[in-house]
Amino acid sequence: MDDDEYVWVQPQDYDAESRCRDLQRQVRELQAAQMRWEIHRMDLEMQLMTERSARHHDLHAVEDELHREKQAVRLLAHEQAKQAALVTDLRAQLLPHTRHKRKMYWAQRYALFSKFDLGIELDHEGWFSVTPEVIAAHHATRIACDVVVDAFTGCGGNAIQLAMTCRHVIAIDVDPAKIAIAKHNATIYGVADRIEWIVGDSFAVLPRLHHADVVFLVGPAYLNQNVFSLQDMRMGMFDGIELFKIAAAVTKDIVYFVPRNVDTKQVKLLQESNEEVAEVEFNYLNHKLKTVTMYFGSLACVGDCAQQGEEGDESEDDRSHEQGVEDTEGDTTH
Repeated sequence: MDDDEYVWVQPQDYDAESRCRDLQRQVRELQAAQMRWEIHRMDLEMQLMTERSARHHDLHAVEDELHREKQAVRLLAHEQAKQAALVTDLRAQLLPHTRHKRKMYWAQRYALFSKFDLGIELDHEGWFSVTPEVIAAHHATRIACDVVVDAFTGCGGNAIQLAMTCRHVIAIDVDPAKIAIAKHNATIYGVADRIEWIVGDSFAVLPRLHHADVVFLVGPAYLNQNVFSLQDMRMGMFDGIELFKIAAAVTKDIVYFVPRNVDTKQVKLLQESNEEVAEVEFNYLNHKLKTVTMYFGSLACVGDCAQQGEEGDESEDDRSHEQGVEDTEGDTTH
């Protein structure tokens, strides 16, 4: 007999009833197995449904978030469009004024520097902060000394004129770009070799100077106020009075060049005593008041206070002498 052939040998006691019980048992086992597989199938379907539901929920959440983002982008774009329209309107309103200002400053270029066409350089601030040349030359004539400090040199208008009447000028500015411009302009006027350039804060540099005959100070412009005080004249941590005191520690001979709307009565706040003489000078250009200059120490009232003293009855108010500098034809008269 081959190995692949099997013969069912029925026990002698294996009757039909026993066979039926075996078949029933096998059927129950198959039914139990089928039930287990059915439960497993249902579990898998539940898991699949749960995952699909979660994915569906996540998808809805992502879609909602995307929708909100799109709404935010649309709102932002709308706001940016409004802002751009507002900026355009403001530019349209300011354009005539800006053009007028540019034309005005350009028309005054020779008043600022008579050698403008030889290559004078100015930055944006320089166009409206440089001292007109005739006024700067007038200051230089009155200051004429050995060593003078230009504490806020800017584009060099004052330093250039001071170098024409003084042996040595110390020009200070915190902005290295302005120092570079001032050097260039001084070279055009042929006086760069008489000027020592210092990039630094004048409030820190002035106390370290060993000697200076005169300190020339320039206050910032406040043309948007009718009258402003020296305390309002802020330069970093210091005001106009504190600046004067720092300069006074170097020398008593000080020239304080301030905007035309300064409160000139405050000159008394800068005097240590009523015995000291100070001079307030109003600087005119083309019959218009441009600036105010205050002179202290030996520079005050040169040639005028003596005459006042001879006239007698000098009051306290007379100690602050007022006079003007007028330029109508390009010459300075005092």
